[in-house]
Amino acid sequence: MIHLLTQHPDILPPVTHQEVHYFDLQYHRGNSWYQGNFPLRRMGKITGEKSPYYLYHPLVPERVAEYDKNIHLIIVLRDPVKRAYSHYQMMKRRGFELRPFRAAIDEETESVESEHIRLAKGDIKGSLVHQRFSYLARGRYVEQLDRWMRYFPKKKMYITTTERFARETQTVCSEIFDFLGMTPVKIHKVKRYNAHDYEPLNLSDEKWLADYFLPFNCKLADSYGVNIDEWT
Repeated sequence: MIHLLTQHPDILPPVTHQEVHYFDLQYHRGNSWYQGNFPLRRMGKITGEKSPYYLYHPLVPERVAEYDKNIHLIIVLRDPVKRAYSHYQMMKRRGFELRPFRAAIDEETESVESEHIRLAKGDIKGSLVHQRFSYLARGRYVEQLDRWMRYFPKKKMYITTTERFARETQTVCSEIFDFLGMTPVKIHKVKRYNAHDYEPLNLSDEKWLADYFLPFNCKLADSYGVNIDEWT
């Protein structure tokens, strides 16, 4: 999304990486290091970054609030069924995941949840298990948004879905510009080449995932107005 939003003349990208990962993986480096990832402040210009793990990491909302309570949060949610399987395939492609998909999700809860608790308590500084193998947990979006709501009001959050963003790119970008207090501009779509081919999810696992995520999706719709119709 940053590659589209930075088409606005008053939005500047990071000078290092789009995914800085300060508040989750690099927090020990300190605020000065974080600020060094962005261009120097200029009147009327804003900047930002994207790090998907921020949404799920239990300590990030508080860390962000301590850094800047006035920050604006843009949250883009993907169909959790597709997100879970895509995440699994990425871990498999990188050589981190050796289990069949169903075994991976069946074995997730105990290992990932215990790491989540340890991270939240500050007992550990990081967890590769929590980061890499949270196929189900990361799709329970309502739990994560509720955690962010303890530190930021809804007016500081813009929430949409990847499906709507792909379908209504200009409209969504215009809404985001308005959310940021900026005048909308025309966006030119840029083709992205980050797709990977892999074997499709079998129907029984797809149904299992859909049933698993349904109650969480319904709460997401009720609490945050997210349109989940295209996920069902």
